[in-house]
Amino acid sequence: MLYLGIDRHVKTSHLTITDESGQILKRKGIATRQEELLKALEKFEGEPIKAVLEASYSWGNMYDWLGEIADDVILAHP
Repeated sequence: MLYLGIDRHVKTSHLTITDESGQILKRKGIATRQEELLKALEKFEGEPIKAVLEASYSWGNMYDWLGEIADDVILAHP
C-alpha cells in the first residue's frame, strides 16, 4: 500500500507519496490539473494507493480525480 498526501491549491498542488514504512518515495509540486496528477503518479500505476486530501474550499475536482486512481480517498479536516 502506498500513501498519498496532497496539499491542493487553485493553481499548484504539492504531493508526497510514502510506502507503508513511511519512507518518502516522491515529493513533487504540480500544476493543479488532472493530467499533471496522472503524470506524477504514473510510476506507481497498479499499486494500491490510499490518498488524503484537505477538505478546503476547492477540493471537489481533486477528490474526483483521485477517486479514479486511488483505492481510498479520505478528506481531512483543515
